[in-house]
Amino acid sequence: PPCSTLPGYHRVANAQFEMGQMDAAIATIKTGLQKDTGSKDLTNLLRKIRSKKQAAQAAARRPQGRMDENTQKEVQELSEQYQATGRELSEVNAKLQGAMREQKATAITIGEVDQVTDETPLYRAVGKMFMLSGKDDVKTSLSNEMEDVEKRKTELTSRRTYLQRRLQSQEANLKDLMTSAMG
Repeated sequence: PPCSTLPGYHRVANAQFEMGQMDAAIATIKTGLQKDTGSKDLTNLLRKIRSKKQAAQAAARRPQGRMDENTQKEVQELSEQYQATGRELSEVNAKLQGAMREQKATAITIGEVDQVTDETPLYRAVGKMFMLSGKDDVKTSLSNEMEDVEKRKTELTSRRTYLQRRLQSQEANLKDLMTSAMG
């Protein structure tokens, strides 16, 4: 989830709405409403977003200038692809930020473990339990975790770069199609 408090869900959904990410905003609100079904702020925002989305869809269905039906369908398909890519890019950015937070937390933990003496009892998480481990075992476990996070960060960064290029390409295609259809 993008946040853990109801005002946080409201802020995230509002930001997504302002950026034109209607579906992502609706999904965020639904997640927030699962935590508190009686939230009037989230319900009102959901109603507002749905009405704007319906208005945008109705406007997209109206005949626009001199575009023929096939061009309109192509514009609509490209627009849907563009929005889907934008949503996917937002998800990748959120996962990347999470990986960076996890990497910082692990680095801090490694620094703290380095400061304790070898005789200090250390515990490491194994599933839902904590197991008494030696300092070397804990450091090895944390190092492996850092490597995993670094690999995930690299993969997410390359995915983000790909999606950004794809988004730019789709935007250019959409503009070209609109310009050629209108004039």
